[in-house]
Amino acid sequence: MDIGTALSSEVTRIIECPYPASLAGLADLLARADISTIRACIHSRPPCAVSKLATIVCEALPLWAYALRVLHALSHASEFRHELLLRNPGLLNALLTQANSSHQDFKDYTELCVLLLSRPLPESIPLPAAAQSFFLHVFEKAIQTPHVDTLKSVYSMLNGACRQILSHLPLDTRQQFDTELCQILYSENAARDSMLLLWCFGIVLLVEHSDSGPEPSKTTETMERQWKTSSGKKLFGSTKSSYKTITLTCLSVIWALKGSVGVSDDDAIEGIRIASRTLRFVDQHVRESWPRSSSLAGNTVQKLQPILLEALSFYATIAGLETLQSETVMQYEQCLVEATQFADPDCLGETLAMSLPAFAPRIQETCVSPPSSHELTNLVILVDELKTGVSTSEPLRTKILVALSSDTLQKKSWRFIQAGIKNEGASCRTYAVSLHAKLTSATTALLLTTALGTQIEEPALPHTLALALIKKLDQYPSVTHKCSHYLETADCPTISLFQQGSTPHTGQHLQDWRHRLRSELQSQSFYQHLETRCDTVEEPLRMEQEKSKELEQRAADDRFHLDGLEDEKLSIADENDKVTAQLEALKADFAEANERADKMLQYRDRELDELKATLSQLEEAREQQEEAHYNLNEQQEHLRNEREITSRQVEEVARLKNRESDLENRLGVAETELEVISGRLDDLQALRELKVKYDNSTEAASIKAEEERNELSGQLQSALKNNRQAKDAYDETRKDLQLLQTSIPPLKNRIQELTDRCSEQEVELDELRTVRKNVLASMGLDLATQNPLVIRSASPSREHRRRESANNTQAIVTKVTKDMANTTFASSDPYSSQSGGSHHKRPKPRPSFKVPAMHTPYTQKPALISRPASTKPSPRKRSALGQMSPNRRHTTVGFAISDNEDEHQSTNSHLMKKRRGSLQDMEQADFDMNDVPAGTPLTPGNFTAGTGRVSDEDYGSMTDL
Repeated sequence: MDIGTALSSEVTRIIECPYPASLAGLADLLARADISTIRACIHSRPPCAVSKLATIVCEALPLWAYALRVLHALSHASEFRHELLLRNPGLLNALLTQANSSHQDFKDYTELCVLLLSRPLPESIPLPAAAQSFFLHVFEKAIQTPHVDTLKSVYSMLNGACRQILSHLPLDTRQQFDTELCQILYSENAARDSMLLLWCFGIVLLVEHSDSGPEPSKTTETMERQWKTSSGKKLFGSTKSSYKTITLTCLSVIWALKGSVGVSDDDAIEGIRIASRTLRFVDQHVRESWPRSSSLAGNTVQKLQPILLEALSFYATIAGLETLQSETVMQYEQCLVEATQFADPDCLGETLAMSLPAFAPRIQETCVSPPSSHELTNLVILVDELKTGVSTSEPLRTKILVALSSDTLQKKSWRFIQAGIKNEGASCRTYAVSLHAKLTSATTALLLTTALGTQIEEPALPHTLALALIKKLDQYPSVTHKCSHYLETADCPTISLFQQGSTPHTGQHLQDWRHRLRSELQSQSFYQHLETRCDTVEEPLRMEQEKSKELEQRAADDRFHLDGLEDEKLSIADENDKVTAQLEALKADFAEANERADKMLQYRDRELDELKATLSQLEEAREQQEEAHYNLNEQQEHLRNEREITSRQVEEVARLKNRESDLENRLGVAETELEVISGRLDDLQALRELKVKYDNSTEAASIKAEEERNELSGQLQSALKNNRQAKDAYDETRKDLQLLQTSIPPLKNRIQELTDRCSEQEVELDELRTVRKNVLASMGLDLATQNPLVIRSASPSREHRRRESANNTQAIVTKVTKDMANTTFASSDPYSSQSGGSHHKRPKPRPSFKVPAMHTPYTQKPALISRPASTKPSPRKRSALGQMSPNRRHTTVGFAISDNEDEHQSTNSHLMKKRRGSLQDMEQADFDMNDVPAGTPLTPGNFTAGTGRVSDEDYGSMTDL
């Protein structure tokens, strides 16, 4: 378990414990946790739970020594500090008094008091009188040893609860304070430490504007008249001083953002916030001219871009609207989306007030942040600042109106209007409802402010949406902000700083050790007596009371749940009645449909057996088609990968070419140096006294140059070889790609051909059904004279259609065969051998029709043929009808086919078997219908009724019906 989870579990255990729990485990976890973990643990809890935790810690202060460390660690969370001061108004005064009177524990008490005074106190809590002496004591420590920590404490108190404390000091004390601050600015410590300089800048701004806060003046006074203190005049008194202040501020911000320099994240954020305030007090024309004042200033501006929310606010203030880049604006938008997760609610409003006006003209329309229950407090601050920016910044209002006019955001706006306040999963419902109500009210006010501020040329918000927003304002529930979990606070009035004059002896008894000892002994005996009572009498009573409250709460929840279940039961009963009625109707419909289905089933069962074989063949063809399609997709994926490999190889070739040119340049330089050395060698030969020395140096230089030349030549040859290999690989890949691309259209044509052939087979199957019905109907006396005429008249049209489809299919197959001859699949296609030769012509049309033969295995053929006539000679003419059987149950009829026609049919069948190729499942046979009488209810040739199959052995067999 990580430290955050363990800390959250321990805090939850302490809060939910019905009796005073030990804080030893919490103290150990807080000692190992960092500040961000502590804040995250407290931030996710409602105020009632934080208030109970503060009460428990305060009650433990006189009992355990480590309780002070627990209080100090938890005070880093602003929510805990707020509830602590509300629940214990006299605690701050006691801590300040203890810090002023104790020299041994001054450091421990000082850190805790500074932490409590670093933010403004709640409205109901006055500033204690001891805060004045404590502040002066801390400032004296800072003067004696100027350090980042001491000046940070002074700045934190001035920026928090002690902002107006300087106005109540005597004039001499204020002048001395200003003088000491100037000396710190002039000291070497400020020049060496950037963070110390930022704390000094923040103190100067707070001293100058202690009444109204650190806001820039809007008057037209000059720089010298605007500043009252000597430290303020030093920083902002002249243009040169302002330039220097801006430069030091920028360098300090860069140092704070550098990382790994001992600056924490909180200090860096606060330092950047001070830098932003400092630049706001500089005149705008001075800020705009500063980047051009020196080269250092220009280089500094370029280093300030990679910063986040606080740094972006600072950068927008110093860079101006014209120099903001789109990447910086997008980064600011991302910070707005994520600001609700990490920003401090006390400082988020000031940061947004400074940065939104600067970024508003360049902000994008798609910058929308979805709300979250964990971030509601910061979202309320963000929406309030957006509302202020909409009323003051026209570009921001235009962007918001354009975004709201889109269909997506209008749908979300209507969902926002129709949605209610949710509090599911919240441990404190009152707190959750209050936060949701604040956010809903702020969002509605933002939308209405945007709608009211719309100009004529800007996109307007729909009137129906505006009226719905106004109506939603009236529907807000009256939410009480007082939680039922709060405990009654004991009134412990404190003496404020402004009441000190009428109470001169306040706190004097604490300076006498006798009174303090007597008070401690009395408190100890009192606590021992209370512990005894709690152990013997009041502890069981308290436990019973807690149990009773818990049971009452459970009973209330159970009643609420029971009411919900009753409502759900009624709704389910109504729904059950409706479903029962629908079920009865469906049963009646089902019975009727079942009868119709039985009748249809009896009719369809007779045809189902006949279609099974055909359906299985069609299914196999479909599976083959799907397999071909799957193979085609795999080939396309392979081609895509080959393209990527080719592009990478092209980039590698370009890189090798650049390296080759570089090596050639280096080789030329080496040759030039070699020529220079050779010339020097000729000149040095004239000096005899230095002949040996210069000969040796020349020889060494020549050897070195030759080695470099050989090395460069080897590298050049290697590069050329790699280039040739890459080019060869590229050419082979391109050829493979072209071959694969040419194979795709024939495959598509073949798929289309198979689809057409399937549809044609279905048409012929319908024709066979018609023939079968006619044959069956010819056995009756009433249809004996009508059906043969239909057959004779329908045969030519079917033959004509089949001939056209066959011709079209043959043309398509021939074309596909010619196209596939050039591909890699040509070796496996049976049509490839006929692409260059002549084609056989079809015989002249005769009044005959073709029946597609279904490829049924020979062992599964039905035994409906009585006796084959293959052993008898085929007669020239049709034989007469045979005699009827004596029992009149079977009628045997036979006919014969001429020899010429038999040979002609065999020849055509042989030619068709040669030409069918991959279309072997579409075999056809011709039958002559000229010799069949009109009144004879027979099928042509050796046709078996009900099967749709023609015998391949003999065309002169007899058929039994």
